[in-house]
Amino acid sequence: MHETASNDSQSITRGSLKDKITQLFADDSEIALFYYAGHGYIENNGGYLVIPIPNKRMKDA
Repeated sequence: MHETASNDSQSITRGSLKDKITQLFADDSEIALFYYAGHGYIENNGGYLVIPIPNKRMKDA
């Protein structure tokens, strides 16, 4: 399973990204590889993936 985007017309919504991550870690596999080439933010209570917000596409997330 993979999802990629290289421009705004191929953007990945927040909901789609969340669903893919949930699917990745949903089974009993001993190893899962998650590679995210983007920005992140870490606080004391956890970390966040920072995704670009396309104009109107976030409404469907």
